[in-house]
Amino acid sequence: MSELIQVIQAIEAVKAIQQGEPTPLDPMGSNTVWVYDALVHSQYTCDECTAYDGTRFRGDEIDAQFPYHIPVSSVRIFAMVHPNCRCELLLVEVIV
Repeated sequence: MSELIQVIQAIEAVKAIQQGEPTPLDPMGSNTVWVYDALVHSQYTCDECTAYDGTRFRGDEIDAQFPYHIPVSSVRIFAMVHPNCRCELLLVEVIV
């Protein structure tokens, strides 16, 4: 399968999730990639969260790495590294 077709399929899968359409995609599966956004522009961002900023995680790694995470939607998760944590994990890639 060509790389272009894979990219198109991934974009379509993400759009379907964002629009709330049923999809066989498991956001916490090994075929999803999430990036940590530490909100480094804030003066309140701690060193621990700053160290995570930009790090990519597979969906199946999130439970172990962030045991207190809170799913907000199928494309956004609050990481909850510590109490009052405002950092997020954002779905950036679906591997088809």
